[in-house]
Amino acid sequence: MPRKKRIEIPGSYHIINSGIVGNLVYEDDEDREYFLNNMCRVFNNYNIALHSYTLLENSYHLLITTHDENLSQAMREVNSQYSFYFNKKYQRYGHLWQDRFKSYYILDDEHFINVFKYIEKQSLMNQLVKSVNEYEWQSYNALVGENEAVECLKGSRILKMFGKSEIIELVESSLRDNFLEDVFRDYPKGDLTKDTKPISAFFGKGKEQIVSILEAVEHGYSQKAIAKYLDVSSYVITKKINEIKS
Repeated sequence: MPRKKRIEIPGSYHIINSGIVGNLVYEDDEDREYFLNNMCRVFNNYNIALHSYTLLENSYHLLITTHDENLSQAMREVNSQYSFYFNKKYQRYGHLWQDRFKSYYILDDEHFINVFKYIEKQSLMNQLVKSVNEYEWQSYNALVGENEAVECLKGSRILKMFGKSEIIELVESSLRDNFLEDVFRDYPKGDLTKDTKPISAFFGKGKEQIVSILEAVEHGYSQKAIAKYLDVSSYVITKKINEIKS
């Protein structure tokens, strides 16, 4: 089965990659520093903005914004150049990364903030530390002014959206039970465009629900995604649509 075509349009993305079969991709601080510095160099060359990151023992999470259709090319350089460095340093052969990186398109500001919070809480979620500010290899301490930021983080959109106290409050607040639904949001099938609307945009006040449902379907959202948003079963959505068509 051919791979699903990757979304490449300019915009913000949540990027994830991990080591093959769970192997470590960073052995020491020198490795992490190399990864960050090389990533910044590549991002600068490709006009990509970095907003947030966490480097774990065998993976990384990034929140970035692209301005051109060059996501795959840029991330291919980040990953391949680091693999070359790592293999040479530790005299190893073969693949370092599990597969091609995963990318999730950010739909709106709410989605952007939820992904930021998820990335910055990775060290806690993986039980590496007891407090976020104890973990060195993520952007949190730089964003709240406790550490010097890597060069490509200094223009982070987070710094434009929030002050220091707001960032601390946001990251330290608890995650709700179904928080992952806010992070890995569904989006319309097919090619996304710059004017892609979040599913919430179709359900404004005063609009008849069935009209909103039909507009969301027409835009490309699945009935399953609409049902999840409205907190009803997919059967309810199907029934409403069939009633209109009959």
